[in-house]
Amino acid sequence: MALPGVTVREGGGLPEVGAAVDKAQFDRLEVRVDAAARHACRALLAMDGLRTSSDPAERATYRNVHDLIGDLGSLRLELDQLPIPPDAAA
Repeated sequence: MALPGVTVREGGGLPEVGAAVDKAQFDRLEVRVDAAARHACRALLAMDGLRTSSDPAERATYRNVHDLIGDLGSLRLELDQLPIPPDAAA
């Protein structure tokens, strides 16, 4: 199911449910999670003024990005606990 305004790059995206993930796909997923976390961290640093804003919506925005970073960290830890899939070429 496609979401409005969301595009998936050719060859990107996750495999079908139940499909085996090869090492290259797994590595790409790790890289993408790490990149998303870096982007979120940079955004949070740029939004530092919202942290102490008098506007509740601005403080909530800051907290949401902060929570996103925590969620990405949790996802990365989960990935680290998964067994590394075999190489597709093997």
